[in-house]
Amino acid sequence: MGNFHTMLDALLEDQEEAVLAIIVQVEGSAYRKAGASMLFKKNGRRIGLLSGGCVEEDVFQRISALGDQLTSTLISYDMRSEDDLSWGMGAGCNGIIHVHVERITQEKRRHFEKVRDCLHSGKAVTSVIIKVGSSHYLFLTENGHFGNWPDAPLQDIQRTVSTLHLPHFDQTTNMFIQRIEPKPRLILFGAGPDTVPLANLAADTGFSVIVTDWRPAYCTSSLFPKADQLITAFPEQMLSEFQFFPHDAAVVATHHYQHDQTIINFLFSQNLHYIGLLGSANRTKRLLNGKHPPSHFYSPVGLKIGAEGPEEIAVSVVAEIIQTRKRLAVV
Repeated sequence: MGNFHTMLDALLEDQEEAVLAIIVQVEGSAYRKAGASMLFKKNGRRIGLLSGGCVEEDVFQRISALGDQLTSTLISYDMRSEDDLSWGMGAGCNGIIHVHVERITQEKRRHFEKVRDCLHSGKAVTSVIIKVGSSHYLFLTENGHFGNWPDAPLQDIQRTVSTLHLPHFDQTTNMFIQRIEPKPRLILFGAGPDTVPLANLAADTGFSVIVTDWRPAYCTSSLFPKADQLITAFPEQMLSEFQFFPHDAAVVATHHYQHDQTIINFLFSQNLHYIGLLGSANRTKRLLNGKHPPSHFYSPVGLKIGAEGPEEIAVSVVAEIIQTRKRLAVV
């Protein structure tokens, strides 16, 4: 869902009217895949992308033309033409995309608030558009379900969802299903100046960033304005009180030998998808002290792109974390 969390925050920050557009099916190839979405707010603000700029304005014009008559609809775009006579301006993407467009009702806004609560608690939500082009929908969670699904057999929907690789468009039932994962978290151990670009880039890339350091002068919102949480505590205290999740990534960069050793020894016992350690291979070897690290431990941290300086290192680290997440998603 890429930018779904940003759109969700934008939708729920006020009561302003909004329209949500979601790609539910791609035939052939296209710039974005099924599940890509975009929010159009009444004040003209747009969040997200459906393509490389080819269809967004047309979607907006159609929304504007329908006005208050719009509840929900399905719009299809044939991107295969390479000439300028087609509406697609000769995109030549060799595909057809189908976009479900719906006006967000107050009822669905309340349901989206429940979705956000689930995500913030670390729980995934499965979203079902029961009839693409209609306003019937369902949200499935670990503990139940909620939505608007008149005349739709709930048990049949749940059974279908449990057997599919998501996102999925079922042509037979005209149903689109996708899984909304909690925002991935990046926990940064160490609030030195070299982690500031990493925190900023990770936040811009869709991570919820948590920074922890025992030095109050370093662990501040002025230095880390994009961090969602700042924890000022020594490693032993922080590690004993913090709850880690399997989708978490952690980067250790305190530049303090004993603290780094304490942190990585603890993290090895946790179920994380990524643990990175900033430092040379020789320092890492001494820190491990003969201990065999897990397969999700990376040091020296970051993709090998010849990065120099904090900004380039930040790019290599975020890229490596994204790469490991994508690999897990296809397993």
